[in-house]
Amino acid sequence: MLEGIINIFDIIGAIFLVTIIILFSNIYKNTKLKAKPEYKYFTYGLITKIVGSVALALIYVFYYKGGDTIYYFLGGETLTNAFFASPSDYFKLLFKESNEFTLDLQSITNRINYYRSPEEWFMVRVTSILVFFSFNRYLITSIFVSIISFYGSWKLFKAFLYFFPNYQKAAFISIFLLPSVMFWGSGILKDTITFAALGVFFYHFVEILFKNRVSLSSILIMFISIIIIFKLKAYIIIGFLPAIIIAIYISKKNQITNNLIRRIFAPFFLIIMISVGYFLIINLVNQNNKYQISNLESRVKGFHSWHTTTGGSSYNLGKVEYTLIGIIKKIPESLNVTFFRPYLWEARNITSFVGAVESFVLTLLFLFIMWKYKFRWIRFSLKNSFLTLAMVYSIVFGFAVGFTSYNFGALARYKIPVMPFFSFWLLYFYYKYRFVSLRNKVKNAK
Repeated sequence: MLEGIINIFDIIGAIFLVTIIILFSNIYKNTKLKAKPEYKYFTYGLITKIVGSVALALIYVFYYKGGDTIYYFLGGETLTNAFFASPSDYFKLLFKESNEFTLDLQSITNRINYYRSPEEWFMVRVTSILVFFSFNRYLITSIFVSIISFYGSWKLFKAFLYFFPNYQKAAFISIFLLPSVMFWGSGILKDTITFAALGVFFYHFVEILFKNRVSLSSILIMFISIIIIFKLKAYIIIGFLPAIIIAIYISKKNQITNNLIRRIFAPFFLIIMISVGYFLIINLVNQNNKYQISNLESRVKGFHSWHTTTGGSSYNLGKVEYTLIGIIKKIPESLNVTFFRPYLWEARNITSFVGAVESFVLTLLFLFIMWKYKFRWIRFSLKNSFLTLAMVYSIVFGFAVGFTSYNFGALARYKIPVMPFFSFWLLYFYYKYRFVSLRNKVKNAK
């Protein structure tokens, strides 16, 4: 199956393409740099995404010798070939869901591994468009996907800097340099597309709700981003909504300067925001059978049972009682798994070892902040809309993926939407402490 998927022509083509991309990136960066200093990170960010996509492609071809990323490409290649054989069949497939195929299309769909699942089929269709422009070359398609990932990541970077313009380094590290995000969020995977869509969504969310720059294009782009996420991994947007609702509440409350008016209206506004959030989440959940309350327990039990029996990189949270209290008891352990595991001694291969190193560094950073700030950092976070969003999203989403995954390999991919928010939340306080310490040293020196 993998014979010839990467050959000398791929490598030559990839080198040429990357050279052109970086040259144009530098030209564009230089036109922006004088007015916007944050563009000094532009080309570096692009390079991290290209490196991540190429690394994932090479590891899946030569180490794993197969996997989702290759199946998406092969499915996209089959669709692209169908375009040249029968353009009408191609466009029929491009705009049909996996449960809408007619008998005349089965000769094509039967050659595609991922055509039965709605999420996988959506990813195959997206990949087919990129495969068309890459001339059916896997490595070049991977680089095109990395550009999409970079676009979403750069939008996320700019959104972070709206709240903290002086924390460019922390934002760059959080979004572009985390190994898990760099590797799992750059190649031909659902995680890459959803991560990019989340970045675009959050950027335009900030434009509209915080900068008050309401435009039809921003609303439309937000809507498209939500659709893409919902089509591929609906739980990402469902997990993000509570954080967004609370962040809007904190932001609007802070804009009320009169203390009396704030105390009177803040509770009513909070009730309204919670009601809106509940309505949106319930409606999103009802749109997808996977996440309906009646199906959640059986799905979670299925995850736990399956990933436990697979062995290898599986983990467990001990005995789980599938009641509200029983699940709440597992929140601390689930968060620990998401952000601080696998431990170094739990690594089983090169990818899990890199993840373990990342987790170890985050553990040290978390302990440092706890040591220096105690619980004051929580209190301070609740006063800032973005830090509140990062904290709530980290808790809600971190718990959800840690509680359900039961496999470090799957968890590494599932958790990447929250990792930039969690790591920036920590790095903000780390750099804040360093800045205060440096300022005190300067004062003492005088």
